[in-house]
Amino acid sequence: MREAVIGETALSLSIGAGTSKLVAKLAAGLAKPRPGAPGAGVHVVAPGAEGEFMRRFALADIPLVGPKSQARLARFGLRTVEDVLRHDRPTLVRWLGEREGQWLYERVRGVDRSLVEPDREPKSISRDETFPRDRDRDDALGAKLLALSDRAAADLRDAGLLARTVTVKIRDADFTTRQASRTLPEPVSSDRVVYAVARELLARLRQARRVPARLLGVGLSQLVRLEVATQPSLFESPEPARETERDRQLARVIDQVRQKFGPDALGRGGTRENA
Repeated sequence: MREAVIGETALSLSIGAGTSKLVAKLAAGLAKPRPGAPGAGVHVVAPGAEGEFMRRFALADIPLVGPKSQARLARFGLRTVEDVLRHDRPTLVRWLGEREGQWLYERVRGVDRSLVEPDREPKSISRDETFPRDRDRDDALGAKLLALSDRAAADLRDAGLLARTVTVKIRDADFTTRQASRTLPEPVSSDRVVYAVARELLARLRQARRVPARLLGVGLSQLVRLEVATQPSLFESPEPARETERDRQLARVIDQVRQKFGPDALGRGGTRENA
């Protein structure tokens, strides 16, 4: 299936397979190519291997475990799946309550009873990358942020969507996950605007705590369909985070080139890293 999609569309594709939606999602993330690790493109977790597979992840990697939940769990010394697996279900329920304790007990074992909904409208679109080694150089982080912003914006346009909120997530070397968001007055989809906002948010996060990073991500939310989005302002604003007609035209040209020659045919200057 992967070879058929690549041959038909020239788009890169990573596939994860497992006994639950959670395991399949995390497996797909491991299948993605990364610097220094080409990635197999397909990662299959066999039935019965879910527990061992989950041990490699931080709790922040599990969907719905956001920064507030991470801070609460950290008070009990729980930062990784391995940390949680050291405790039995009654202990987790005593610490977190019946619902949350049971939920976490199941998730760290790869149990996820939610069903796949293929036609559900996405609530957010994001791109992130875990680095093979921690990074602290501003130029390396900036180049990666630009590449992630470019990919997230392209995904947004491919889905026929625009976003009002941009979020940057950074995971520090000690597994602390932090994020910052900004909501714009008008929905956008251009690479330039997404990156301009993301760069501002990353600077804010780095100013608050400057330590090596192991993961960087860009998320887009408050999504609206292109056909129902608000009309652009009559008078274009000079603010960098305001999308102009030139931005929209440039994005359309870039998408057309990539559709014809492949996703890597055209990229913004600065997306190639030197680290």
